[in-house]
Amino acid sequence: MKVFTFIAILSLSGFLWGEVSSGEALTKAKSNLATAQQEYLQMQQAIAKEQAPLVVEVQTLEVELSKRQKSLREKEAQELQIAGKEKRLDNELASRRGEFDYTRNVLDGYAKGFLNRVQVAEIQNYQSLMEAAREDANNEENLAQEMTARLQALMVGARRLQKVAGGQRFEGRGLIGSDFVNGDFAVMGPVGYFSAKGASKSGLTGIASNGVPRITLFEGEEAQAIKTLVETGTAVLLIDSTSGKALKAKTETPSLQERVGDGGVVGYAILILGAGALLVALFKFVEISRFYIPDRRRVNDILDSLLERDADTALQKAGNIRGLSGKMIKAGVEHFYGKRRILEDALLEKLSAIQPRLERCLPFLALVAAAAPMMGLLGTVLGIMETFDSMAVHGTGNAQNFSKGIGAALVTTAEGLVVAIPIIIIHGMLKSLARARFDTAQGVALAMLNGTTELEEGSAPKKGEPSEDEDFDEKELVPV
Repeated sequence: MKVFTFIAILSLSGFLWGEVSSGEALTKAKSNLATAQQEYLQMQQAIAKEQAPLVVEVQTLEVELSKRQKSLREKEAQELQIAGKEKRLDNELASRRGEFDYTRNVLDGYAKGFLNRVQVAEIQNYQSLMEAAREDANNEENLAQEMTARLQALMVGARRLQKVAGGQRFEGRGLIGSDFVNGDFAVMGPVGYFSAKGASKSGLTGIASNGVPRITLFEGEEAQAIKTLVETGTAVLLIDSTSGKALKAKTETPSLQERVGDGGVVGYAILILGAGALLVALFKFVEISRFYIPDRRRVNDILDSLLERDADTALQKAGNIRGLSGKMIKAGVEHFYGKRRILEDALLEKLSAIQPRLERCLPFLALVAAAAPMMGLLGTVLGIMETFDSMAVHGTGNAQNFSKGIGAALVTTAEGLVVAIPIIIIHGMLKSLARARFDTAQGVALAMLNGTTELEEGSAPKKGEPSEDEDFDEKELVPV
């Protein structure tokens, strides 16, 4: 109880003391508050005093910021444009670089291949110029100067075209054999001509050796025409775009007489045999064509006389018919009223004489047609044997002579075929013509034989007619 009393006394004392202290604090706080308010008013006055310039400055800065932001946006847009333009320029530069490299390669290739496109005689005139132009271009560091240097090769080619368009003449060197000879050239397109100075040597330009063309020499009219062209610029001569190969082949091609001579004895024998066969063929054609056989009208006229029992008139008419066919008809008239077998035998006898006459000499043509190729093969074999014998003596170093020998050996084979092929055709034609003539003659004989069937049965002939019981057996006419 005493404890609680003591605590209550202490609490009351503290309250009283706190009340005294709170009053002082409040007074002091009010004093401080008044001072703070005074300072606050002073500060507001100072802020108000300084606020107007700051607002103006802020507004000015905001305007400046807006301008700077706008300028920044413009700069960024310009930067994007510049970046795009720079990219386009890079692409264009790469394209131009590619075009430049392509042009440089084309011009360099033109300069490299220029000497391969000109006539071989012109190489010695342009070789140093092209080499100098390429060297200058490779040594230039500036691209424009390099391109200018490379265009010099193109200008050289253009000037060359102007010169060679109508033909040109110039001095130079040519290689004849193993010797370098000075002379004059005349060039027209791909064809070049050369004439040596101080010597009668003229020819066509061939393959170049170390920039100097080899000369294929000619003789006779061709050489004189080339010399005239080179010296005067005008001449009439053959144009050979193969650098002389065609013209040389023309001059070296053997004539027909030389070809025949290459065939030797066997070749001459084949040609003589062929000529004889042609003469025989001509003779046979004339003989067969002129072999007379009467037409059916004339034969019917004779048969009419026989059927009218006028044997004398029929015999007179048969006697007017020439040749073997006339003899056959005459034999038919003489035996017309006899036995049929006798008439048939008489007609067959005369037909047997007609057939050999028509077919004579034809076996000779067949023999020539078969023998000519064999003779040609014999000549070829003999020629090849001779060529190999020559190779055994002189060696195989010269292929040209070997080819020439083989070519000469084949001449006889060609001659054999040339003779055999026409003779085979002619033989077939003549044989067909002879067969047609014989068939016509056989038809006349059959007409005579069949005419007996029209005789009236039981009638007696005027002279030497057979009796009614004689044999009239029908038989087919077959030549023996």
